Amino acid sequence: MERNSFLKRKLRYIKEELKIKNNCINCAYYEDNKCDWWFFYKKLESKKIPNNIIDKGCRFWKDKADKFHPLLKQVIQKFNGELIE
Repeated sequence: MERNSFLKRKLRYIKEELKIKNNCINCAYYEDNKCDWWFFYKKLESKKIPNNIIDKGCRFWKDKADKFHPLLKQVIQKFNGELIE
């Protein structure tokens, strides 16, 4: 019984850690209160992130360590996200 309560506490702790980690501020697509995911993948203008989403993140969340290189980001913006062969 004691082991079961320990596992429940551990799972709750892990969920809280993910909630803190996976917010928009820690996301690679977050910049100036806007989400760049729409620009990179849907070729639309970056969208403003609602306040209720910033704290919990969304399904497109990506670790900030995987952020685009600044030069690559400039190239994508210059060519409007289109591939050039």
